[in-house]
Amino acid sequence: MMHIAAIIVLFKHDNALLEFSVSKIEKSVNKIFIINNCKDFSLTKTITNNEKVNVTDMSSNIGISAGYNIGLKKAIEERFSYAFLLDQDSIASEELLTSMIPCMPADAASMSSFYQEYNDYRAIQFKKLSDKNIIKPVEFNIGSGSVISLDKLSNIGMFDETFFMEHYDIEWCFRARKNGFHIYKFHSQLFFHKIGTNRKMLLGKSVNIHEPIRYYYKSWGLIRLIFNENIPLSWKFKELVKHMIKFIVFPALSNNFLKTFKYMILGTYDGLKNIQRNSYKDNL
Repeated sequence: MMHIAAIIVLFKHDNALLEFSVSKIEKSVNKIFIINNCKDFSLTKTITNNEKVNVTDMSSNIGISAGYNIGLKKAIEERFSYAFLLDQDSIASEELLTSMIPCMPADAASMSSFYQEYNDYRAIQFKKLSDKNIIKPVEFNIGSGSVISLDKLSNIGMFDETFFMEHYDIEWCFRARKNGFHIYKFHSQLFFHKIGTNRKMLLGKSVNIHEPIRYYYKSWGLIRLIFNENIPLSWKFKELVKHMIKFIVFPALSNNFLKTFKYMILGTYDGLKNIQRNSYKDNL
């Protein structure tokens, strides 16, 4: 078995879904670090009695980036080679890591599978899509589903915890690339992820919809990336244009136009001022 630790960050999780996720990966990892960001949501004995599982219960919601950093530090201390990042609604096939990690190039800071979205995790069907292991370089990977090569962290650094729950992964990936490493995607249907609370159609395209408060962190993170020296100007310009369009699109598609619009305005304003409203972290 490869020397790999899984890191799962939770917030108001579903225990049945978590048990299913852990059952899928436990044979392909050496240890599973679980960071529970919501003390009011306990874990079942099926999880806590699993000899591979190490649980850290946080007294408050420290965010997904800080949660991953706790797990990464534990993995480094225990001399693991790789860390596999997951959140509470991510599900990986038993085959994913054994298929993907041997394909990781030496210059890879991170590698992730293309993900599929699901409605009911019990209906998921995993596929390898091709007999050949196809990989390609990309700008960034989302955090959940990524395999991090831990020996690269001494050069790249940990996740920036000021990005509480959004854009921490984008910032880290661009920082990794600035340090001479690359980010890769693995061509498979061996990883499933749930994004948003629901989906709505716009001009023939399916758009993920989130709770209104999530747009505060999305807007804040995007604005902070605009000031980040590791981000290319072309990316900043493209994302700023998209952000202006989103001011109309996301509130219009949301179930609460005014609240979504308010959080986008506040997130943009606070991002420009480089401040965060900590009280929002307890209301997610």
